[in-house]
Amino acid sequence: MASCDHVRTFPVDLFPNSTISIALFDGIKNHDELKKKIISGKIDAALLSAKKICDIFQVLVAATKAVGAKSNGKLKTRSINSEVLFSLSPSNNITESLRTFGVSPSDSTVVAVTIDDFDGLKIQNVAQQINAEMKPLDQLNRYTNEDIIKKVYKISDAELKHSKLLDSVATRIAVKEFAT
Repeated sequence: MASCDHVRTFPVDLFPNSTISIALFDGIKNHDELKKKIISGKIDAALLSAKKICDIFQVLVAATKAVGAKSNGKLKTRSINSEVLFSLSPSNNITESLRTFGVSPSDSTVVAVTIDDFDGLKIQNVAQQINAEMKPLDQLNRYTNEDIIKKVYKISDAELKHSKLLDSVATRIAVKEFAT
């Protein structure tokens, strides 16, 4: 089993009764099985394409938005996990968001996110179901593809002369409802 030493759990300041746990998995060998388990609800986590994540802060912004939507009874998707994927996206199209940020057969590395995993059992369950090696989160940037991120979020090189990639991404996530 994967070491849970690599799992990081963050409190959600705006919602003190919630936490966000994040883990990184590399070398996935069971994509089809994972997709079926996600669809059937047997995996209580959001599995994100690591190449589209530039920093865990990006995940925390999206997951915090998802927790807020759930707390306010305003989920736009069917679950908190799909809401994390939807919140990551600059698009208001749910299907496109899930397809863009969810795990696909072309992904060898994923970021797993669990919400309100106070005892760590959700992330342990995820780790047992993913046929891959858990890696330290500080290695995330090894798997990031900045060109894909710039394309997904429509970030120009000119913008990056005045802003960091993470700042541009986080801003798009934070203001999606107001910008589209």
